[in-house]
Parts: sequence; structure tokens; C-alpha cells
Amino acid sequence: MRTTQTAKRRPNGHDIHPTVDGDESTCPYCGAPLLGPEHLRQINSRIEAEERTRVTRLETALRQQFSRQQQQAIAKVTADAEKARKDAVKVAETKLKLLRSNLETTVAARLQAQRDMLNKQTAEAINAERVKAFEEKTRLTQQLADMQSRLEQRSAFAIGDPPEIDLFEALKREFPADRIARVGRGSAGADILHDVIDGRGVVAGRIVYDSKAHRRWQSRFVTKLREDVIAHKGDHGVLSTTAFPAAAGGRGLHITNGLIISTPERVPTLVHLLRRQVVVTQTLRLGNSARDETRDRLYAFVTSDQCRALLDQFVVLTDAFSDLEAREVKSHTQNWARRADLIRSVKTVHDEFADAISRIIGMTEPALEDGVEA
Repeated sequence: MRTTQTAKRRPNGHDIHPTVDGDESTCPYCGAPLLGPEHLRQINSRIEAEERTRVTRLETALRQQFSRQQQQAIAKVTADAEKARKDAVKVAETKLKLLRSNLETTVAARLQAQRDMLNKQTAEAINAERVKAFEEKTRLTQQLADMQSRLEQRSAFAIGDPPEIDLFEALKREFPADRIARVGRGSAGADILHDVIDGRGVVAGRIVYDSKAHRRWQSRFVTKLREDVIAHKGDHGVLSTTAFPAAAGGRGLHITNGLIISTPERVPTLVHLLRRQVVVTQTLRLGNSARDETRDRLYAFVTSDQCRALLDQFVVLTDAFSDLEAREVKSHTQNWARRADLIRSVKTVHDEFADAISRIIGMTEPALEDGVEA
């Protein structure tokens, strides 16, 4: 009867197959009998190769485990360092905020002190200026009251008189060959009558003027001038004023009801155009219809943008010329005053020179005069 054999497993995974008679000359992997020394060497080589493979795998596993542990250690150190850095930054920021808060508090306190001092000084200065301004206002108010009182005592005709005089003088200077006259004070009618004289010395027509110095426009200005033009048989009517109707649009030149409304500085230039139309109409002996047609065309040109631009340019150039003349007069006046001073200085030096000569020769002017008479 054969003995039951129990298979045992080797560490390499192969079963051990012992023989019945206890012979151990068998393969450690399969339990088969060894065939000889060569077979034994092959088995040993296989065992060594498997051991090397196992050792290599073990080393690889250990290296990987070490690498993981090393990375984990590095990560922990890095995290700890980052946490320490953040903690340090947080502490530094807290200290910086505290310092900044203390500094801001100190600066704010100093600024408030300076502001309080400046406000006090400013208030004192403002109060002083207010006192001065109140005194100045009181003085000016009194002066204004006196001026208004004197103004109220003047007649309305007297108030409008200075602009009328300026217009009259400007027309006289601009058209010396024409016959220009002011209407008498208190007389009904226009302010100025302008008879245009042509080259033959004949009256070619008439321009009627009215001058207003009112601040506000009144429609009765036009109504009155229209009546004056008809009464004086004028060819044109010109209203010189600084107050204009709303329809003028602030342009300083407007035509309504066949009348020209203009600022005072533009009137002389406009009159050149009106005067030429009057002379040409008389020379060509045009009828009433033709006169009205040429007048309407002329008025249309006067209110055009081109004419306004030319008039503005003419006014600017005229003002510049007037300023130049004024500067020349001022310069001449200064030169004349300087010349008079030099003449007085020369006379003074001459007198001192004569006195010195007299003292040198031991005689004074009275003595010299006595000697001459003797």
C-alpha cells in the first residue's frame, strides 16, 4: 500500500513533491528527479535570475517608497515654510497697519491743528475784509444815491443829449461837405438833419437821425422816427441806439418799417452807403418807384452777413486807427513835457553857470548892470 503524499508549496510558488523513498535529488520547482550536474546548474542559474529579479523589484519598490516619502517630507517642509512666511507677513502687516494708523492719527491731529489755526486766521481776515467791503459799499451806495438824485433832477432830453452830440460831431467830421444840423433843444422832430450835397453843390437828398440812450427798447422809437422822416421829407431814417428789438437777434443792426436801427459806431459807415444811393438816385433822376427799389436792394445788402462782416471789420480798423492816434498824441504830449523839463533844466544850468562866472570875476549881476549903466 502506498503512503499518501502531502504536497508542500515552496516560497517561489512551486509545489514540493517528495518521493516515497525519501530521495531528495529532485527539482525544487517541480519535484522531478535531477538528470545530472548540467541540469542542476540550469536550475541554479534559474534560481539566481529569479532572485536578482526579486531583489531588483524590491529595490525599485523601496526607491519609489523613499521618493514618495522624500516628496512628502519636502512638501511638508515647503508648506511649513509657506505657512511661516504667511504668518510672518501677517504679523508684519499688522505692525505696519498699527504704525500707519498711529502715523495717520498724528498727522490728522497736526493737520486739524493747522486747519483750526488757518480757519481762525481766515475768519479774522474775512471779517476784516467784510468790514472794509461794508464801508466801501456804504460809500458807493451813498455816491450812487447822490448820482441818482442828480440824475432824477435832469430832464429826459438832457439824458439823451451826449450821444446825440457824439453822433453829430462824428457826422460833421466824416462828411464836411454836407449840411448837417442839430434840431433845436425842446423842438419837436428828429435829433439831426443831414442834407447830402452832391458834386455840383446841390442838395441831393436828406437823411434823418434820432439818437437814443435808453437801456431798454421801446417800439415808440420807430413810430416817432417814421413820423420825423415824413415830416422832414427824408430819404432815409437812421436810429442810433444801443437798445434793440428782440427781432434784431443781438446783431447790432436791424431794419424795420423802412428804418435803419444801428449801434452808434456803425452809423458813419452806413451813412456812406446811404449817401451814395441818394446822390446816384438824384443824378439819374429816378422816379419814386425806382428810388424805392434801389433803397430796398440797399437795405437788403445792409442786413446781409457780408455787410455785417465788412462793417465789423471797418469798425475794428477804425478803432485801431483811433487808438494809434491816441497813442501818438500821448507820446507827443510826453515828449513835449519832457522837452519843457529839459528847457527848464538847461535854463537852471545856464543860471548856475552865469552865477559861477560872476563869483569868479567878483561881480554879481546887479553890479554888472550898474557898471553897464555907468
